[in-house]
Amino acid sequence: MAGLQEALAGRRMLLVRGLRLEEGPVFEGLLEDVLRHRGLVSLTVQGSDLLSVEPGLLEGLVRGLEELRLEGRQLTDGQQKTIFESVVLGTKLKKLRVTSSNLSSVEPSLLAMAACRLEEVGLASARLTGQQIEAILGALNSEAKLARLDLSGNLYLATVSPSL
Repeated sequence: MAGLQEALAGRRMLLVRGLRLEEGPVFEGLLEDVLRHRGLVSLTVQGSDLLSVEPGLLEGLVRGLEELRLEGRQLTDGQQKTIFESVVLGTKLKKLRVTSSNLSSVEPSLLAMAACRLEEVGLASARLTGQQIEAILGALNSEAKLARLDLSGNLYLATVSPSL
């Protein structure tokens, strides 16, 4: 991991716009380097353990990147809340995917407000409740920035009223 951290700090990496981290531990030092990288706009973390990452560091990623994909890993309740609150409070983030995770403890209104502030949201297989799905769909209006929404793989999607 030290090699990747050194590479991120190098001048050649300034042109890199996106980074994908797969399978294995993600250390806070690496994420801090991602935050310091001036050219990086997109980060995908797939199948890597994030449970020990401080919520404040995730807040920095949400505020500093244009696209964040957290795929296939559980997040703590505090991390989840921080991610969506950061979107609501203001960020450069345009695209957020949090998939194959359990987001059922996130307040429905918080999910809805965050979704309306983004251009793309992916919450596939995120174990969303019926209330959360209804809140997201009910909040969509002409002022919402949302152009693409993926709620596939959520069991309660079928229970949502068709009138939404």
